[in-house]
Amino acid sequence: MNNCGDCRECCVLLNIHELNKAAREPCQHLCETGCTIYETRPKTCSDFECSWLISDWAGSLRPDLSGIMVAGFSDYLGLFEIREGCLTSDEAKTIIKIALGTFKHIRYWGFDGTEGTIRAT
Repeated sequence: MNNCGDCRECCVLLNIHELNKAAREPCQHLCETGCTIYETRPKTCSDFECSWLISDWAGSLRPDLSGIMVAGFSDYLGLFEIREGCLTSDEAKTIIKIALGTFKHIRYWGFDGTEGTIRAT
């Protein structure tokens, strides 16, 4: 298992309706050391599971370093491009290869709003 370290990407990427926080906007409770309301954070935050965080994936695949946030859902894995161009990077290709060993398909959302699906062959 990994730990967040300096990564705070989920605090920016997520749409947190309980806080009226839009997706891709920094949370008002985000500070240099993390979340100022961590112990009482909203359900959206506490329910979110970053796939990198709960894996043994390499440090280079951490969301703030790779530019890709990965989250598992019931029947697919979601890839979210944090920075433009990262969806086609070597790191993204590594994540996709690992993920397709477990999931039948991956849904992705590009930085520019594009969406798509990658299916195992």
